[in-house]
Amino acid sequence: MKKSLAKITNIGELRTILLGTGLSGLASLTKMAISLVTVPLLLNYLGAEQFGLWYAMISLVLILTSVADGGVSNGVVTAVAKASAQNNPKAIKRILASSVFLLTCVSSFILLIVFLLSPHIPWGWLLNIDSAQMIESANSLFLAIATCMVLGWLASVVFKMRIGLQELPAVSIWNTLAFLLILPALMLSIQFNAEIGLLAVAVVGTPIFVRMLASVFYIFKHQQFIPSFKDIDLPSSMSLLGMGSVVFTVTLTQAIAVQSDQILVSNIAGLSEAAVYAVYGRLFMAASLLANFVFLAMWPMIARKTEDKQHLWVQKYFSLALFASTGFTLALVVVIALFNATILELWVGEAIPSSIVLASAFGLAAVLQTVTLACNTLLIAIDERRMVLFANIFMAVVNLPLSILLISEFGVVGAVMGTIIAYTVSIVAPFSVLIPRYFARVRRTQLPENAATT
Repeated sequence: MKKSLAKITNIGELRTILLGTGLSGLASLTKMAISLVTVPLLLNYLGAEQFGLWYAMISLVLILTSVADGGVSNGVVTAVAKASAQNNPKAIKRILASSVFLLTCVSSFILLIVFLLSPHIPWGWLLNIDSAQMIESANSLFLAIATCMVLGWLASVVFKMRIGLQELPAVSIWNTLAFLLILPALMLSIQFNAEIGLLAVAVVGTPIFVRMLASVFYIFKHQQFIPSFKDIDLPSSMSLLGMGSVVFTVTLTQAIAVQSDQILVSNIAGLSEAAVYAVYGRLFMAASLLANFVFLAMWPMIARKTEDKQHLWVQKYFSLALFASTGFTLALVVVIALFNATILELWVGEAIPSSIVLASAFGLAAVLQTVTLACNTLLIAIDERRMVLFANIFMAVVNLPLSILLISEFGVVGAVMGTIIAYTVSIVAPFSVLIPRYFARVRRTQLPENAATT
């Protein structure tokens, strides 16, 4: 009887993961499709230099906002998953209230700093531009993207809470709608000849606005979660900062290691080369798509199972997901690399030159990124913070100077080479040893427990 119940439970859990993965995949596919469609629209509307400026600025803002967020919004996922496993709705309400309070304070402070300092940032030196019009465009674009992304923290809190509650299917449906609305917003802006700052508000701000509406609707429908000042809890806030600090470090180091390449290419090689990097980056973004939505779906489940000490379950399903997502990524990058010239011609015309060397480098980086995402998600969910912190900090330390050196020597492909070396040396190689050791250790501790309950 116990075995039958366990089987039913496992089927239910598997169904939850598959449904969450499927709908999360739909949202990710929609995001990818919209991203691919918007690239030629933006390239044709803005021109190569402003297009390069667009993606360089998004990369810069991602680095700055990842620092400021402190990982609080992502820390909500693990905290809520643990509270849900303990069937503690009051704790979930405290987590929501504390995270909203923390992020409201941080958002207000960051927006004040952004508007005070933006006129004094040396855009000409930072992005290798000398035109007064381009410098003005850079400042306008920075203000628009930074404002949208900072407000996006608040819009994401309820979504993160719902992921922790294993409501990923509903979250994914809202995300799909949010991504779909980007295209009409962009086309409407182009139709009215919007300047680059307003264009950024339309593209970056539309999904954030949709998430805000969805969050308000959810909270008023589930009034047990409506936060109040009395629910703001210092221990919950400190716990969120503690859990979020790991996600914060991972996000920051990933931003430095990957997003900084766009800025470095612009600074060293110019905005035209930055446009090449941006287009290839978007092209190979699809390759690591499966890993993104598979491990997003598994994150809260892994946290719950670890809390319940079901380590064998975690090992089994993590291994399956890792092999499936890595195999999918590898197959896809091979196809994209082999046919990159045809794909680019059909996609953006002759604006961006094709290169099998650059395509192969981006493909290898995508495979390594998939493995890195899987390992980071697992270790954050099982609360192995120290391992994640050291590895990701070391990756950033290795990648930044290496990319500067290699871009100066090899151009755009040098940026990707730096990322490949950093991923391999700092994360993939050590984690391939440390994660099996972790599972072997917990398996030894769990076997006596299983024997005792048989």
